[in-house]
Amino acid sequence: MRTFDASRILIGASTAGLARAALDFSVTYAKERTQFGKAIVEHQAVAFRLADMAAKADISHLLALRAAQLYDQGADVTREAAIAKLVGSENAMWCTWAAVQTLGGWDIRRSFWSRNGCATPSWRRSRRVRPTSSG
Repeated sequence: MRTFDASRILIGASTAGLARAALDFSVTYAKERTQFGKAIVEHQAVAFRLADMAAKADISHLLALRAAQLYDQGADVTREAAIAKLVGSENAMWCTWAAVQTLGGWDIRRSFWSRNGCATPSWRRSRRVRPTSSG
């Protein structure tokens, strides 16, 4: 089980990174995009969604970190690793969905991504892969 524990922790950490990347792109876009005379980040519905994304990304990060620390100490982390993977995968799925909602039509256009340093963000490419990968 220790091999599966390590892979589950890594998947939990990578899904936390996916959630954080989706949040970062969403915040950047929400600060730039204006609607009704103000940035969409100032609209309550968008701000609440971004806050939920931040909470979910932080939860995933902390669960993966806790499992990794216990693993490094040599403890049995089967439960913690499984929780980190499960919660991380679910939160990454939710955060990428929320990013698509925040980005609206810009999600499918390359101009926003290329303006911000990448052609297609990794969280868009791997959104559906993480929940079903190993362990």
